[in-house]
Amino acid sequence: MSEPQKTDRMTWVFVGALLLGAILMGWQEAHSEILPGGSEAPPFIVERLQGAPLSLESLRGKVVVVNFWATWCPPCREEMPYLLSTVQELEGQGVTLVAISNDELVGQREAVAAFVKGYPGLEKFAALGRPEIGFAYQVKALPSIFVLDRQGHLVASHQGQATESQLRGWIQDALKP
Repeated sequence: MSEPQKTDRMTWVFVGALLLGAILMGWQEAHSEILPGGSEAPPFIVERLQGAPLSLESLRGKVVVVNFWATWCPPCREEMPYLLSTVQELEGQGVTLVAISNDELVGQREAVAAFVKGYPGLEKFAALGRPEIGFAYQVKALPSIFVLDRQGHLVASHQGQATESQLRGWIQDALKP
């Protein structure tokens, strides 16, 4: 076999291996839970944007959507309108949102306060995050969503931007008796 044919074949093998690796990584990313379904959600206490503390325990009996996000995160900004409208639509069925900011601790309140002005109703759900909460939930990408049933067990966890239909499906699963 001549040298150019050998090089061409090796190039194609290398490119094929790279593509296969990328496909497998993408599939794993899209199909892996952050935390196992059915497990109890890690407890937390956050400070709401308005200043009052909020514990996860105090929300027992509600379906809780926990969203880790940041004001500087483009997918978070894209996801926030339908996340907020879906939760607002289903509030009467006992669904609530805890939108935990992952902005820098210094200046976090100011950044979040400015951000929520663009999303009417978000101020009710916005909370100031701390790194230990994200660590407990194994958050490695923003946004990250966790849907909890009325007993505080994980129904779904997802890192990266979720679609509106995914979000609605997870909430509907959590609403089932």
